[in-house]
Amino acid sequence: MSGCPENFTEVDGSLCMLPFDRPVQYCDAHAECHAQSVKRGIRMFLLGKHAKKWMRHTVTVGRILTGIHCLLHDVRGPRSRWMVSDPGCSDCKTEVDFTTVGGLPTTRRVVSCDHQRCFESYQNGIFSRFVCEISKYPQPNKWRETRYQTNWPMTIVNVFIPDNFNEGCFKLYENLTTILCSYKCQVNDVCRSFYYNSTTRDCFLALYVDSRLPNHLKTSPGFWKRFAKPDY
Repeated sequence: MSGCPENFTEVDGSLCMLPFDRPVQYCDAHAECHAQSVKRGIRMFLLGKHAKKWMRHTVTVGRILTGIHCLLHDVRGPRSRWMVSDPGCSDCKTEVDFTTVGGLPTTRRVVSCDHQRCFESYQNGIFSRFVCEISKYPQPNKWRETRYQTNWPMTIVNVFIPDNFNEGCFKLYENLTTILCSYKCQVNDVCRSFYYNSTTRDCFLALYVDSRLPNHLKTSPGFWKRFAKPDY
């Protein structure tokens, strides 16, 4: 008998996953997994580091979106640059040796998979099915003080994604103070980090996956400061 809720697929004996057949954009897949989390009262997220286990378990028709990404790390870095959307993994990296990585530099920063292999993809050019997974990592207490860090999980020299094909998943609040911006992130269950510009008083929350800012914001006046949640 499966230990997973009704309509979920049990994978590898202990993982509970819920596939969706309708194609959506990258951030919408993350948002739907969170909506399912709220609806069902269980923490869920877009399939990340267990993507290969899902691939081995089922024959996927077409590609699926995953939470494996390099929206924060330099895409020209080592292969361990790939991060995951899994809760409790704010500094986790995965080797993703199963992706088709070419020898030339690429601006493809998210990973999609079919039943045979995975691919580096542009965030803005992908529209696919997706799978949500139940998290075994408890939701941190949003009412407990959060100690944000400016160099977590690494020091970011350039806070902007250096291409126009990827932009992360952000929520904008205008005319805020740093304290109010940090509060908006703290009480948001899917906020990974936030960026604040004291000149424009703009506050950008990075949702679902930690990410640098969209490239178009580099023309904005002032200076952007990044604050990350170490525990997510």
